[in-house]
Amino acid sequence: MWWENEFVRARKRRLYLGGRPAVQIAGRYGTPLLVYSRPQILANCETLRRAFSQASGLPLRVCYAMKANPHREILRLLRRQDAWIDAVSPREVEEALRAGRLAVEREVRSALIDLQNAHRALEVARQAADLSGQRLELARQRYQVGQLDFALLQQIMSLAAQSERQVVEAEVNLAVALVSLEEAVGAEVRP
Repeated sequence: MWWENEFVRARKRRLYLGGRPAVQIAGRYGTPLLVYSRPQILANCETLRRAFSQASGLPLRVCYAMKANPHREILRLLRRQDAWIDAVSPREVEEALRAGRLAVEREVRSALIDLQNAHRALEVARQAADLSGQRLELARQRYQVGQLDFALLQQIMSLAAQSERQVVEAEVNLAVALVSLEEAVGAEVRP
């Protein structure tokens, strides 16, 4: 059928959505029911971009007609694809801005949580490295007085080196998390 795509298909006079019978979906969630496909929305957006940019060679700006469906998740999804909105009222513009703000707030909140987790992980890694260093110092003293064999001292040295590497890795992860937060905020956040 002309209207079929990767998400909507007809087989043997039955409608399928994402490979599942539409009757089954309606039976589970009730009707009326609106079913969206994130991959299909993205594929449609890409198809539009490709078709028009190949035909004209000019830059293309995809604009979504909000009046057709102002669902916030669709607006957020299209915003991440650099699509614009086609609005005919101030209320539609406000709704699109609200959807965008919510997406940015979620992204900033997530980046901040990642930064906090990276900071905690660095603190734990530093404490572990400090304890490992103390253990190594004790092991060296015990080795010097003959209470510890060289194989065990070597193993403790290896663990201490591993702890130091984990500190460096945690420092890198903290720097990456900070950069991610700055990208989400759109400004430098370092003291």
